[in-house]
Amino acid sequence: MRSSRARFKSHRVLAIVAVAFLLLSAHRVRRAQAVTFDLTYLPGNGVAPVTDPTGSRLSAHLAAAAAEWSDLIKDDFQIEVNYWWGDRPDGVAASTTLLTESPDGTRMLKATIEFDPAPSANNTVFNYFFDPTPGVHEEFDLQQQLYRDLSAADQSAIYQATAATPLLEAGYAGPTNLVAQQNNLDLYSYVLHELGHVMGVSGQLSKGVDQQLDGDFDLPTTLLAGYEMAVLNNGSGHLASGAAGDALLQRSFPAGMRFLPSATDVLATSSVSQWNQIDLRRKDLLAGASWASAANWAGARLPDAADDAYVRLGGAIDLDGPAVARNLLVAGGTHLRTGPHTLDVVGDARIDSDGSFPFARLTVETGGTLLADVVRVQGAQLELDGGSVQSATDITVEQVSNSGSITGSGLVNVGRRLTNNGIISAANDELLTFTTPQTGNAFDLDGGGTGNVRALAGDLRFEGRVFPFAGLMSIGAGRTLSVTEGWTLMNGGRAALIGSGSQAAVLDGGTVEVRGDVVANLDSRIAAPIVLQASGLLSVPDADDRLTLGTSLADAIDYAGGTVSGLGTLRHNGNVNVRSGATQRLQVGTLDWDGSTGAATTLNSEATLIVDVEQLSDAYDGNVDLHSATLDVATSAGLWQYRGQMRLNTDGSGTSTLRGALMELGPNGSLEVRGEANFEAPLQLDGSATLDGTANFQHPVGVGGSLQAIAGHSRYVDLALSPGSSLQIAGGTVEISNFNRDASASIDLQGGTLVLDGGDGRLNSSFAYGSLESSTPRVEVRNGGDLAATFSWSVGHAAETQAMLVVAGASSDGSRRSTLRGTGGGAGADFIVGNAGVGAA
Repeated sequence: MRSSRARFKSHRVLAIVAVAFLLLSAHRVRRAQAVTFDLTYLPGNGVAPVTDPTGSRLSAHLAAAAAEWSDLIKDDFQIEVNYWWGDRPDGVAASTTLLTESPDGTRMLKATIEFDPAPSANNTVFNYFFDPTPGVHEEFDLQQQLYRDLSAADQSAIYQATAATPLLEAGYAGPTNLVAQQNNLDLYSYVLHELGHVMGVSGQLSKGVDQQLDGDFDLPTTLLAGYEMAVLNNGSGHLASGAAGDALLQRSFPAGMRFLPSATDVLATSSVSQWNQIDLRRKDLLAGASWASAANWAGARLPDAADDAYVRLGGAIDLDGPAVARNLLVAGGTHLRTGPHTLDVVGDARIDSDGSFPFARLTVETGGTLLADVVRVQGAQLELDGGSVQSATDITVEQVSNSGSITGSGLVNVGRRLTNNGIISAANDELLTFTTPQTGNAFDLDGGGTGNVRALAGDLRFEGRVFPFAGLMSIGAGRTLSVTEGWTLMNGGRAALIGSGSQAAVLDGGTVEVRGDVVANLDSRIAAPIVLQASGLLSVPDADDRLTLGTSLADAIDYAGGTVSGLGTLRHNGNVNVRSGATQRLQVGTLDWDGSTGAATTLNSEATLIVDVEQLSDAYDGNVDLHSATLDVATSAGLWQYRGQMRLNTDGSGTSTLRGALMELGPNGSLEVRGEANFEAPLQLDGSATLDGTANFQHPVGVGGSLQAIAGHSRYVDLALSPGSSLQIAGGTVEISNFNRDASASIDLQGGTLVLDGGDGRLNSSFAYGSLESSTPRVEVRNGGDLAATFSWSVGHAAETQAMLVVAGASSDGSRRSTLRGTGGGAGADFIVGNAGVGAA
């Protein structure tokens, strides 16, 4: 409800009297091909307010208002206006008086305007808001009012229409956002209003009298795309306002509001003064299917770089040529199509819908370009069909009732930031690319966490940095989503890779840090380096699902403790790294550990890798390095095959552990131990094993290849040498509880000590003992051990070989004596026998 309105007064002058005025200031407001004003401030005709003693502030408002009317009406015409502050007895804020009119009575040639310094209404005296920048409206929240926005009662109270357009602008106004000015009158609105009388909405002009007699101002149909409408007057040279109309030329204004010329106001002036060259600030497409036809626009003029263009007629509209606007709104279910043309929007390009169908849509077609400072999509669709979008600053997408998207194929360049609270979706079986000149984060693909990104009907590519993503990302079969820079899938975020039996869904680009969920269906690939954080999930839910990580060794797989689960297959093509202190479990149906690249695995300090799978797809050929770490492998078959190079504690320090199922080291595989190693799994060593540290073998070890001890202390609960295998002791101590050697196996003691400690050992053929003069080999049978040799054994003389055979000590409980049994002994051999027996087998 509006109250406390200050009023205007306008009266017809029947006799023009020449009066001499003291001229203080005068200036002419001119525009090329436009109405021009000769403005003169006359002091002495009244008392100026103390807030504007020289009239300079009033003059600034007159100059700005005259410039605005000149921009609206391009007819070449000149009007002289004298104005002043005058103390009016009726309290009316302002009054315009006609002095001279054109011969046909349609236009004012000269007029005066008097402004009351202290207008009043309802016994209230008002102050003015003097705008320091009257042509700029940042102090007010202005809104457009259309014919369709009015109530049915107000439509009837303000207009008469044979054929009405719902898109006619009925008003353009809004309240101040300055608390201190809420009870003051906006001087600029009053000045614009009075000049509106000068421009033709007046009962003083002879033509205006004719209009007033029939009760309305007929709006020219040629300026209204053929629609037939008239705006009622209230009998005093003003437009009817109804209960809530916002026309500038209504009779009164409330405090704290600004009113600007609307299409209704401007066309009403043309009704009387017959202006033909109308250039509305806000142009609505009222009819037709072509932007390029001026007759389709309000005012019968195409938008230019100074105009706001509104395309909300509905249906399909074609650009049909290059087009330009200051700001653009596509709404009302309208589909605007560029064709191969450029649409240049200086400011904001908005595509808006309220969520109801049909949605507004702007399609940038092949060869076409949308240029804008800012692009805003709200509940509507920005579609690229081979065209390009260039935003100098920002692009935003907002969803309304599950609608709001950028879709299609083409190029989108984002000057500063893309914020997606809706859907970004590739289409047309082609590529939709987003680029940016920014070096920092530019693509906010989930906005407030609700944004969706879809590569289901085409490929998506983001060339630039992406903000951490917590929305939904979907990639379809045969589709690729690329992010060229590293990015993070956050907690709550989800990447759904939906491949098929023959076509993969591919996520590629820079390093992907996974803190959220990646779910792979059928054939899916992450063709990029990946970091799986503790909160992250890699899921292959069903047995026919496959997730491949990396395309080459350079696509590193960095595990930091996240969850890897499902019944499907996980393949590593990138080198695997388990971070220090992390426990990483791979719990899938099938693990292709080294993929097609022979990927290596590195476990850093205090890291644990648990491979808990139904099966490995084949033998693991990649290298494995444990740096004071734990590797635990379990398969349903109870074994796994390894054919690479496994190295434990390469720097010679720390303790590493291998546990789980039987590891079969293939003929081409190798095992190297430094530092300390605990083997809590059975081993079959058909390749080569080198021990240069402390090794504790807590399960049976079978040797089908070569086992070499060069230093340190290794302990076996059970060691068996298979045919053709070899045990070489070049240094350190090899301690065996239970020892069995096939006849074709060889034992070479170049140094160090072979200890049979409390177990039974059987030597089935000869072995070289003390063969190197510089070595000091030693065999000990102790703690109740029993070494049986079914062959002749010999020990070189200590003086020659420094070799020594020691049989010493009973078992700890005294129940057994250590025994060496064989077919004979060598001459000159050194024996140390203590509490033991030596005899023939």
